[in-house]
Amino acid sequence: MDQLGFSEPQDLLHHQLDRPKTKISAKHKYYCDVMMKVRGLATDKSCKKTKTFVHSVSPNTGGLCEGPAVRCVKMSDFYNCHLIIFKVTQCNLYPDAVPPHCYYKGITLWRDVSVVCVGKHPIHLNE
Repeated sequence: MDQLGFSEPQDLLHHQLDRPKTKISAKHKYYCDVMMKVRGLATDKSCKKTKTFVHSVSPNTGGLCEGPAVRCVKMSDFYNCHLIIFKVTQCNLYPDAVPPHCYYKGITLWRDVSVVCVGKHPIHLNE
């Protein structure tokens, strides 16, 4: 498993799937702050700059890698990629945030996301 991707579809689901979207508060103001901490992406020592959480995909990921594919580059290797429209929350670190105070701004929208596949297994969502 490399730092940018996941070796198993279950890893992809664990790190990027949040379906249905976790309810944090009535205003959802702190969704990204909470999710980044819960997923281990914001710690006392580091703050991941950006993360996309997917809300509109079934737990069965088998269909993500079917259909026409395009070649894409991930690191120095070539993979098959599939563009799929997902409902997502994009979490972005505020520019002045530093560990251990990792604060994020989130926006929820429908957008095309590139799914990196090996065979019929999704291993990474390009952010």
